[in-house]
Amino acid sequence: ISTLMKVLNASGLFSSFSSEDCQIDSHVHLSGTLHQCRTRWFDHDDPSGHGDYEVLGDLLSIYPGEICPRPMAIEVQTVSGEPASITSQTFLNYDATHGFACVNADQVSGSCEDYRVRFTCPKEFCEVSAQCRTQRLNSDSPSEEGDVESIPQLLKTFPGQICGNPVSIEAVTTSGISAELTGETFLSYDVTFGFACINEHQRREQCEDYQVYCLDYIS
Repeated sequence: ISTLMKVLNASGLFSSFSSEDCQIDSHVHLSGTLHQCRTRWFDHDDPSGHGDYEVLGDLLSIYPGEICPRPMAIEVQTVSGEPASITSQTFLNYDATHGFACVNADQVSGSCEDYRVRFTCPKEFCEVSAQCRTQRLNSDSPSEEGDVESIPQLLKTFPGQICGNPVSIEAVTTSGISAELTGETFLSYDVTFGFACINEHQRREQCEDYQVYCLDYIS
């Protein structure tokens, strides 16, 4: 707790922020209802090398803001629209945590089909038209005590680019890996303070370099 208080004091007081200053990310293409939220289809890789790898970490890095860091489900089909489940091929990975991977050497034909994926996200992720979504912001690095991306510090460092009353916050490494998948522990990860990873709390005594974005209702 004392470490968090030091971080909070160093960051300064929370600032007021008008929703009119929020910037809508117009590059996100989503479809959803009250009960579901699906991304568009993504086809980053093809089976020309060792296989077709549509890895979530890679997709988060290549298409920032278009996929939630913690999808609820994944759908996979060939680029011609055939569901992966009826292709008779075997897959190394097929889950919402890691994404999709088909290895050529594991197939009877010696080659995977060319696949595409899409993800189901929490319904809040689809409400782009009614929310303010920031770009990914990175105000600190883990070079000293750790990586602290506090709301007050982000408001100062990126004026007009961050929501003042976020309803959710997401943290990912600079390579696009969701914070929850790194195995690291966090001193803070909430919309009240922001995100804080302390080096001495990690097994290797070094945090990853993180970036964050938030969502804020603007209706």
